[in-house]
Parts: sequence; structure tokens; C-alpha cells
Amino acid sequence: MTDPLTGLFNRRYFLSVLEKQIAQVRRSGGSVSLLILDVDNFKRINDRFGHPEGDRVLRRVADAIVASSRRSDVVARWGGEEFAIILPDTDANGARCAAQRIARAVEQAIGTSLSVGWATFPDEAEGALLTRADARMYQHKRDKDSSRA
Repeated sequence: MTDPLTGLFNRRYFLSVLEKQIAQVRRSGGSVSLLILDVDNFKRINDRFGHPEGDRVLRRVADAIVASSRRSDVVARWGGEEFAIILPDTDANGARCAAQRIARAVEQAIGTSLSVGWATFPDEAEGALLTRADARMYQHKRDKDSSRA
């Protein structure tokens, strides 16, 4: 259920909770959103400072994400330097606000930026949620890269 490095929930647990949250929305209405977060330029951290420092950064990012999330949110390590969050009872606007709040909190806490994508059910099809959130995260990353150029 948990990732040994960060102590966060793992991907398998995340997916099981997401399935239950979607079923709850189908029964009762409302919405559920999810975020996919990627640590920007993480490869540079590992290459420059080594993997032990990269692991320390991942733990600090995880702690900052948890500290800036609600108690009801489910925070997981998605894989590598990616994290995912389930936002119960959150519409698309709330998901975008949460994404900005969490990214800002991580940057302020440890000086590391995140690219974040979001998706919301039932606005988007259940089977497309992860794909949409991932696509938005990569678009956010491209937008940031092009604004630096």
C-alpha cells in the first residue's frame, strides 16, 4: 500500500481508491478530481548531486505535497519523480486551484518546481482521467519551458 521511499500510498492503492471514488460519484453525484505532479528537472538533481540527494528531494517534495493537501485527499507516489492526488468532492475549477496551491507550496518549501495536470469526473470519461491529467501535466511542462526560452 505504501511507497518505501516517501511513505506515501503507492500506485496500486491510488487506483483502487480512485475506482471507489468514481463509484461514489456515480451513486451520489458530485465530482472527483485527480492531479498528476512531476518534479521539474529531476534528472539534473540526480546527475549533479547523486541519487541519495535525489531521494532526499523526493521525500521533501512528498512532505510538502502532504502538508499542502487536505486531509480527505489521497496522495500517492505515482512513480519515479511523479506523484498523484485524488481530490474528493472537487470540481475542475477546484482541481486547478489545488494544483496551483500545491505547486506554489512545494516551490516555497524546497525551491523545486512542479508541473501539474488535472482531470475531473464526471466532466471527463472515467477511462480518460489519467490520460487527460498526464497530457495536461506535459502541456504545463512545455508551457513553462517555452516561457523560459
